[in-house]
Amino acid sequence: MRKPRDIDAELKALADKAKGLKARKITQLGELVAATGADSLDIDPWPASCSAPPKRKTRPRRRRGAARARPSFNAHAGAARRATDLRNTLGALRSNAAAVRRAEAYRARTDTRSWVVERRERTHRLIELGGLVQKSGLADAVDDDRATLYGALLALAETLSPADRQATLALWRRRGQRAFEAEQDAKKAAADAPAVSP
Repeated sequence: MRKPRDIDAELKALADKAKGLKARKITQLGELVAATGADSLDIDPWPASCSAPPKRKTRPRRRRGAARARPSFNAHAGAARRATDLRNTLGALRSNAAAVRRAEAYRARTDTRSWVVERRERTHRLIELGGLVQKSGLADAVDDDRATLYGALLALAETLSPADRQATLALWRRRGQRAFEAEQDAKKAAADAPAVSP
């Protein structure tokens, strides 16, 4: 027998995982800033009254194969590696958020608390009733005017006088059953009809 899922435990584990991933993201951001040397930059490199930053002095070109090239290359490689780690952490955060949404949706579908079950059944009933109104053509006949539609339904309910209530309900039920049967026959005929090749 399949073991039932403990959604609360899953959500708690996902929340703990998200907390760890967020802490890792902050750490990796700091490492990336340090690796690129951005932490040593001056916050205000030129006065606010200047309209443009001062021109940088051009450094003399270094000869190919100079001894200082290797440390610079290693520094860039470390920054690229840290950027990749940060990208992976952000992807893990997105996956974790998607898992949380799936778990919450599963809990909403399988929640067996009485008020949740009653609300779900009421929603299902309202959807079915709305579908019947749409299928009857009444909504299209009144151009989806809510007030007109409500008034028509009220007038229909007032026709059920206590004297002939049962006879009227029986007449409506027979007419509805015939309409359902005709719809089923039309669907069956459409399914059995041979496909016309172009």
